[in-house]
Amino acid sequence: MNLLEFKEKLFQLGKQHGFTDMELYYERDEKFACELYKGEIDSYDTSEVFGTCFRGLYEGKMGYAFTEKLDEESLSFLIENAKENAQFIEDDVQEEIFSGSGQYEEGNFYSTNLAEVTIPEKINLLKEIEKYIYAYDERVTGTDYFMLNSGETERAIMNSKGLNLREKKNHIGIYVSVIVKQGDQVKNGEYSKITRDFSILKPEKIAKHAIEEALSQLDPQSAESKNYPVLLRNGAASALLQTFTPIFSAENTQKDNPL
Repeated sequence: MNLLEFKEKLFQLGKQHGFTDMELYYERDEKFACELYKGEIDSYDTSEVFGTCFRGLYEGKMGYAFTEKLDEESLSFLIENAKENAQFIEDDVQEEIFSGSGQYEEGNFYSTNLAEVTIPEKINLLKEIEKYIYAYDERVTGTDYFMLNSGETERAIMNSKGLNLREKKNHIGIYVSVIVKQGDQVKNGEYSKITRDFSILKPEKIAKHAIEEALSQLDPQSAESKNYPVLLRNGAASALLQTFTPIFSAENTQKDNPL
């Protein structure tokens, strides 16, 4: 049973059982992760999970229920459990279901081209990167971490007041830390990238970036103590700004949490 058909049957059954306002939330999450070490797969993980949450007003109180199936049995399961849940609610705060805003901005967070990239192609990308890593400089001794992950998420929220919103997004990420050694000096350089464009992930470019980052740290020299104009790299600037990310949380603001 598809989601739209499931929603129609669920709301119809809920109405028959005395529910007034009703809402259905659906989420599907698909993930893949792989780590490589000297040509061999060190770890491999793939998963797909989804669930559906129903809530509705029954005799003036909000009841909730959850299922991981979209079938006929789940229809009655959600309704009966939400009804039972509502009867045990003792909170005097009246909850309501939001009918939705008049307009929503559309975003593009999904790449069909990325969705067509196979797992063997992703693993092959890692192997190509690693080949360039060890061929680039004799001072490369290994990798601290070397991984790829990708994910696809689909969400939908629909209610009996006419709200019907859907979202689909995906991504792929590469994370590389290369170790170089020169005499007693051991340094590491990193490369990380999250994108929806698989074609921009060039193995030679990724390997070069991480290795040059590590090599640039060899033979450091002390500078005279005085005032200097400072230019922050993007990574350093973002690390500093990360300290202040809690102030951008709407949840913290609404809860009046001290920061």
